[in-house]
Amino acid sequence: MEVNQSKSNAVPTHEARGDRVADAVIVSAYGRGNWLASELAGRGWKVTLADVTESLGPWQPEDAEGPFGFFDTADIVASQKTRLFSEGETVNSSSGMTFWFRNGPVEGRSELTSYQLQNKEISKAVEQYLRKQGGDDASKKEAAKDLRALSRASFQESWFAHLCHQLASPVIEENHAALSVGEAIPFFAPFSIRKATTAGWQKGLQACQVAGVRVRAKSAVKDIRLAGRSVDAIEINDDRAGVEKGRTFVWMLSSLETQKCSKLVAGPLFSSGAVEPDWYWARFSVAFGGNLADDEIPQHVVLVEDPFLPWTHANVLVLRKRAEARRYDVWSRLPIRVRFDADYLKGVGTEIASVLSRRLPQMDPTIVALPIETKYSSDLLGGPRIPVFEAASLAKLNPLKAANLFFSGPEQWSSLDWQGQFRQQQQVLAQLEKLRAAWLAAEARQAQKNAHP
Repeated sequence: MEVNQSKSNAVPTHEARGDRVADAVIVSAYGRGNWLASELAGRGWKVTLADVTESLGPWQPEDAEGPFGFFDTADIVASQKTRLFSEGETVNSSSGMTFWFRNGPVEGRSELTSYQLQNKEISKAVEQYLRKQGGDDASKKEAAKDLRALSRASFQESWFAHLCHQLASPVIEENHAALSVGEAIPFFAPFSIRKATTAGWQKGLQACQVAGVRVRAKSAVKDIRLAGRSVDAIEINDDRAGVEKGRTFVWMLSSLETQKCSKLVAGPLFSSGAVEPDWYWARFSVAFGGNLADDEIPQHVVLVEDPFLPWTHANVLVLRKRAEARRYDVWSRLPIRVRFDADYLKGVGTEIASVLSRRLPQMDPTIVALPIETKYSSDLLGGPRIPVFEAASLAKLNPLKAANLFFSGPEQWSSLDWQGQFRQQQQVLAQLEKLRAAWLAAEARQAQKNAHP
């Protein structure tokens, strides 16, 4: 199917073939679009979900889930929580999210939280600001005022707020300027992590089908057709290959993921080309030996060596418990230029093991797996799963401006965790509903006109 600007191409329409025309076609990977697809179906939309996970390379579920957990906040709706919790085992952290500094931890929901904050000299102003994250609209307005005040404070006073902004941000900045990018994690909210599995992915797609979504699993998007200022159809290869025609389209892939799927699609969707991230989160795996029990370490912890040095490499590590006993994934933010440099990654692994050995001398940590990039080529993997951009790089992104096309990929998220994804999808949902209201009004006027010629 050739990309074109006219409906006159000799591609049979769904009406001609007897196929249905979807109200919304969602192109997604790694379960990103599952909630939006199910939510739209529940509101009466005819929805097609094209899942292209398998066409993006041999990634593991842990790579797609990323280093960040899930905060149960007021701005996350119940159906989004259900979507996450229904796909596999979820582990709640009774102490909330934990930062572990050299002089001890800071836990978001512990009986010792107040003492820990005082011990780290984290100001009341910072605490007040972070407690308003993820709240209702009134709390968000108050938080915006607090943010302006914190931006005028010295880094010595506000560093913890900067760190909470930078941790899950898709945009990287120097430590002292991190308040200007991303959304702060809602550190004091209830916190949990999911144990990502392939079975969980499949379960999520099955739940979409139950909700009334037409799921096209194991898809590969090959081409796109434009009609004026709108997207008319996409071509999908799967067990029932063919054109998927829709009234609206939601694109949930990054520009690099789109390029990996199809250059024929990436060209018109991103006319300035795919944007290469400047940094990315790399996943190492560590096994613990020693004599201490496996539960001596939290299921999830952010280990910070020195908050006044750059928050990259082994200075900031995110540890996430794996399903296997005494095994953790360790995430490190690294420059993109070293992504396929096996020797460099081995060196980072050695540095990570050294940091863990100092912090956990009785646990005998050993790096047992390096990032997936040491096993596969860039051609096979495409872009990283958890990309981080410098602001100047992200500004180069030039997505197609089409009346019925909405982007909801990593480059559009306000943060790289589930909060950022869900917040952005709620914005897309509101735009889609507004568009449908216009359709219905136009159809009602036409019906009235036909009834009274």
